[in-house]
Amino acid sequence: MIELNQGHSRYTINPFRGASSCHWSINGSDILYIDKSSYRSKAIKFKGGNPITFPIFSTLNLDGSEQCLYDGKKVSLPQHGLARLSNRWRANQVSENIAKLYLSHDQETLALYPYEFEFEVEFHLFEDGLRLTQKVRNPSSTSLPFVTGFHPYFKVSDPLNCEISGLLPGTPCFALPNAGPFDFSAHLPQQLPLGREEINHHMVTGSRKITLKDRLSTRRIGLHPSGAFPCLTVWSEPGQPFICLEPTSGRRGAFETHENLNVLPAGEEWIGQVEIVVEA
Repeated sequence: MIELNQGHSRYTINPFRGASSCHWSINGSDILYIDKSSYRSKAIKFKGGNPITFPIFSTLNLDGSEQCLYDGKKVSLPQHGLARLSNRWRANQVSENIAKLYLSHDQETLALYPYEFEFEVEFHLFEDGLRLTQKVRNPSSTSLPFVTGFHPYFKVSDPLNCEISGLLPGTPCFALPNAGPFDFSAHLPQQLPLGREEINHHMVTGSRKITLKDRLSTRRIGLHPSGAFPCLTVWSEPGQPFICLEPTSGRRGAFETHENLNVLPAGEEWIGQVEIVVEA
C-alpha cells in the first residue's frame, strides 16, 4: 500500500489491486466511496475508489462483446481494459505527497492487447485536492491505439441531494446500455435526474470544469481535465451514496468506431492530466 499525506489530506493506493485508490479523506471526511463487501473480496478489482481505465473505456465494442480485429490484430479486452485488473504495477513514492506507478506490456498483456506500451500514472496530493497525470509511451516501431481515463467514485449523501454544473444542456450524448436505450441522437437534458433513475451518460465536453455539489453536506468537488481528456461519463445509481465523474480520452467502442481513439506513433508520448479540488 502507498499512503500519501499533505496537511489534513490522506490518500491510499493499492498497487496490487489495479493501482486503484482505496481511501481519500480530508479532515477525516471521506471523498471517495468504497463498497466494503466488494473491497473485502479476493478479486483484484472492486467497486469504488478511483479505477484506471486503460487501454479502453467501458466495453471494447458497442454491443458489449470483448473481441475485435483492429488493423488486422486480434484484441480481446474486458470492460475498462486491463490496467484495473493488474497486480503487476510497479510503484515509486517520490515524496510524502507524490507517487508514481508504472505498468508495461508483458506476455500476459500481449495475449489480450497485442501492443507494446509503457504506462505511468502520477498521484500528487494537495491539502484540498489531487492532481492525476497519465503518460502513455510507445516503445515499439508501430502505432499504439488506446483510450484511457479515470473512474472516480465520489462519495455523496444521496444522488437526490446533488447537482452537477458545468455541463451544457443540449450537448450530444448517449446513454450506456444499463441506463436505457443506446441512442446516438440523444442530447443532455437541462437537469440529469440524479437519484431518480440510473444515470450513465457519456458525452464529449472538451476540457470544461465540472462541479459536483452535495447540498446536504455543502461539499463541492471540482473536476478539471486537460484537453487530452475530452470525454466525460456521469454515472449514478438510485439510493447509492456515490456519483462517478469519469474523464476519458475517448469513447466506448472506440476500437470499433475509431471515434476519439488515440493512435500514438512509434516512439512518442501522450500526456493527460486531471485536477480535482474539494471545497467544504
